[in-house]
Amino acid sequence: MKLFHVGLVASLVMTFGGSVGYSLEVKGSVKQFNGWTLVSQQSVGDLAYFEVVIRTGSLSDPGDLHGLANLTAHALLRGTQKYTYNQLTQALEKMGAQISVSVDYNSTTLSAVVLSKNLDSFMDLLSAILSDPGFFYEDSEVDRLKAILTSEIKNDTEDPRYLAGRALVQTMYKGTGMEFPSRGTVAGLAKIKASDVRDFFKTYYSRQNMVVGVNSSKYERDITTMWEQRFNNVLAGVSKPLALPASVVKGRKAVIVDRQNMTTTPTYVSIPGVGDGDKDMLPLEVANFVFGADFTSRLVKVLRADKGWTYGAYSSFEYLTGQKADPGLFSIYTFPSAQFASLAVPKAVELLVEYQKNAISQDELTYARDAMKNSYPFQNDTSTKKLGLAMREVLTGRKYIEDSYEYSRLLNALTLTGINQTVANRLNTDNMVIAVVGDAKVLQPILAAIPGVTSVEVVDVQP
Repeated sequence: MKLFHVGLVASLVMTFGGSVGYSLEVKGSVKQFNGWTLVSQQSVGDLAYFEVVIRTGSLSDPGDLHGLANLTAHALLRGTQKYTYNQLTQALEKMGAQISVSVDYNSTTLSAVVLSKNLDSFMDLLSAILSDPGFFYEDSEVDRLKAILTSEIKNDTEDPRYLAGRALVQTMYKGTGMEFPSRGTVAGLAKIKASDVRDFFKTYYSRQNMVVGVNSSKYERDITTMWEQRFNNVLAGVSKPLALPASVVKGRKAVIVDRQNMTTTPTYVSIPGVGDGDKDMLPLEVANFVFGADFTSRLVKVLRADKGWTYGAYSSFEYLTGQKADPGLFSIYTFPSAQFASLAVPKAVELLVEYQKNAISQDELTYARDAMKNSYPFQNDTSTKKLGLAMREVLTGRKYIEDSYEYSRLLNALTLTGINQTVANRLNTDNMVIAVVGDAKVLQPILAAIPGVTSVEVVDVQP
C-alpha cells in the first residue's frame, strides 16, 4: 500500500441549518491498494461526502456514438440487479443520500452525500451501482434514458451562452474528439444500443481507472477497510487516462452562430491556456484576478462600469475545458447589449492583447495579493471543498495548499516582473477564436475589422 500525506486542516464551517459547526480535518491521505486510489479525510459532522472520478469521458466515445460516455454514466443511476430505478431512488431517500453524475471530455464524476449514520448501508448501495448496474439485466431503462438525454441536449441549444461556447470549442478543436459536445449529440444517441453501454462500462469502469474520495467522521483506516470489504466486486482492469488534445487553430478566427432578435450578444474569446497543475498557474491566477476573475477586475471596470456596454465580463482558465492536468483554454466571457456589440467585442479583444503584453501594475498586484489572501480561507471552509481540493491534487497535480499562511507566503514571493513575464511567455494571443451569437449580417463586418482576424465564419451548432 502506498501512502501520501495530503494535509492537516481545521476550520469553522456552516452547517445546513445555518448554525456554526466545528469541522476538524485530522489529516488527509491518498492510499493505493488492490488497484484502488483512495483519497480519505476525516471530519466531524453529520454528513459524509463521496467523489468517484472515472478517468474517461466523451473523448472515449467510439466512432459516431457521440454521447455513449454520458449515457453510460447516467445509466448507473437507473437501477442495479437488486433495485429498479424507483427502488433505488427510494432507498437513497431513506438513507438521506443524494447522488449526481457529470461527464466532461476526459472524466466522469459521481458525487454523493449521505447522513453519516447511514454510511455503511450507503457504501453497500454504491458498490452495487459501480459493480452491478441494472443495464446488464434490462435494456428498457437505457432506452428511457436516451429519450431524456436527447431532450436535454435539444434544450442546451436554446441557451445562447452554450451556443457561443460550443461554437468556440468545435472551432478550436476541429478534427478532434472535442469537436463534439461531452453530452453527445442527438444523432449519436440514436445509434447507441444497450450493448454499447455494457461494452463501454466493461472497458472503462475498472478500479484502476478510478480515483475515489471520501470525507467522513470515520477514521481513515476504517474507511480503507470498509472500501476493501465492500468494493471487491468492482471490475479490475487497467488505467486508461485520456489527455485533452491540443487546440488546432492558427491565427485569429471568428465564428458566428446566427440568431435573430437577440437583446444581448453572448461572446467568448479564447486562446490556448495552461494545465491546472502547471508551475506557473499561481502567478497567472494573480494576474487574472486583476484582469477578469473578480468583480473589481479590469474587464468589469472598462466594459461595464466605465462604458456601460455589457452586463458582465469575466475571464478564467476553467471556462469551456474545466480543471485539467492538460492545457485547456484561457477565455473571456461577456454578454454585451446587442446595440453595443460593435464596441464591446473589439474592446474585449483589445484588452486581452494588451494584457498579454503588459499584464498588471504594482498597485494592481498589491490589491490582488491582499484580496486573494483574505478570500483564500473560504476556498476550503467546508468538507466538500476540502475533498475537492484533495482530489484535484491527485487528478491535475494542483497542490492542495491547506494552510492560509503558506498560501500567503507563496503570494508574497511573487514579484511584479516575474508575474508579467509569465503572462507574456505563457499566453499567446496570436492564436485566438472569437465566438458570438447574434445577427450574422450585423456581426460579420464587426468581427472582420478586429485586428488580426483572418476569417469570419457562420457556423451551425447541432443538438
